[in-house]
Amino acid sequence: MNEPKLFNWKEACGALVFVRKVVEDILELSKEQSWQESSLSNSPRFSELYQELNLVGCHLRDVSKGVVGFYGKDSQGNLVEWCWCFPDKMICWEKKVHSSRLYRLDSRED
Repeated sequence: MNEPKLFNWKEACGALVFVRKVVEDILELSKEQSWQESSLSNSPRFSELYQELNLVGCHLRDVSKGVVGFYGKDSQGNLVEWCWCFPDKMICWEKKVHSSRLYRLDSRED
């Protein structure tokens, strides 16, 4: 397995313009396919959209909710995953990679 791309905060936020459009297309496709995970995963269009996210370096965490994860490092150097959920304007969640607990980010400027 390949090592995941590590984003810095600005890179992850900068990718949201493109990621938002891809996720919007995925959610629209899931509506068209009546949200059956098996039919969606067999869709060539879904595979193309999924690959677009992988090429950016982020990953789709939850298809039904439009949640995307970006790996990065927090200010202490710990590996974290920043999570964005469609249609939010910003990345709003963070979790330590080896934890299941998500933390809401109040705001972050850097």
